[in-house]
Amino acid sequence: MMVDLLNDIKLTLHLVASSPDDYRDILECIYDIKSFGRSEDFINVETIEELDYSIAESGTIKESIYIPKAECKFFEREGGKKMGGTVYYLNEQYHINEKGQRIFNKIPCLYASNINLKERGERTFVDETGELFVLIN
Repeated sequence: MMVDLLNDIKLTLHLVASSPDDYRDILECIYDIKSFGRSEDFINVETIEELDYSIAESGTIKESIYIPKAECKFFEREGGKKMGGTVYYLNEQYHINEKGQRIFNKIPCLYASNINLKERGERTFVDETGELFVLIN
């Protein structure tokens, strides 16, 4: 049996709740999460911060990020180069079918870094620390 293992990976997740109840549930349960994705993908939530955010007008994203393909038109690579990178299909939302299975809606996202926001995007925001982020759904 072969098992992939990633170690010492640091992720920053920007979560936006759809309702006050969902927001409260996230805050109450965030430190109870033991895995992310597959059950064998253990995680350790180190910190959680509540931050204000607004629509981004400009800025640079240095870290690697997943950007929905529809949002890529608002970005360019350093030096004005066209966006490029690896496309991944990320789970966006799901519904439960008649067999009780989760059926995911997958959206194409570009995995990229060192990119500049060239014009105001529809799903690109900046938090109060100045970090740009793009919402997947």
